[in-house]
Amino acid sequence: MKNRKLIVLLIVLAILLIAGTLAYQSLAKNYVPAALPEKQIAPAEAPEEPAGAPEEPKEAAADLAPDFTVYDEAGNELRLSDLRGKNVIINFWATWCPPCRSELPDFDAAWAERGEEIVFLMIDLTDGTDETRETVRAFLDETGYGFPVYYDEAFEAAEAYGVSAIPTTVLIDREGRILARQLGAMSGEQLNSYLDQFD
Repeated sequence: MKNRKLIVLLIVLAILLIAGTLAYQSLAKNYVPAALPEKQIAPAEAPEEPAGAPEEPKEAAADLAPDFTVYDEAGNELRLSDLRGKNVIINFWATWCPPCRSELPDFDAAWAERGEEIVFLMIDLTDGTDETRETVRAFLDETGYGFPVYYDEAFEAAEAYGVSAIPTTVLIDREGRILARQLGAMSGEQLNSYLDQFD
């Protein structure tokens, strides 16, 4: 009788443990830091287009990319309009975003290879609470990524581009026009196919 009660108790505990684990994984996958819901930013589930097939932007191709201001690590201001005449790739990301983290090695490799011909604007959505300059610097020191990071502390850039999920990547040509936009993490092959669109 004691053995039967013990077996039933172990089965119940195992079921509770499995249910708790599944619930935790489900919640963790959809986790967004407390300060971000107001901005409606969440991790993107997956790319909306297959590799090598950039999504057409909602804006007409001739439309100029919206201007914005972000800040480098030293606190220097950078406006997108200052980069007119250069090809630019913008990547909106954050350290707490698993899909963002998955594509960062490919962005770092592409920056190392093409950073002299293409401007990489790796824009961190810095809310000042869950995502700070200090947490980003610690993350970069730990991973060894070399690409330059810009901070969007007022979410000006994210709002200008209607970013509701990250990572979001935008290509802007020398004339300041949006060439393509991608929601979700990209593979290295897909990223290179985007960059190959630049002249």
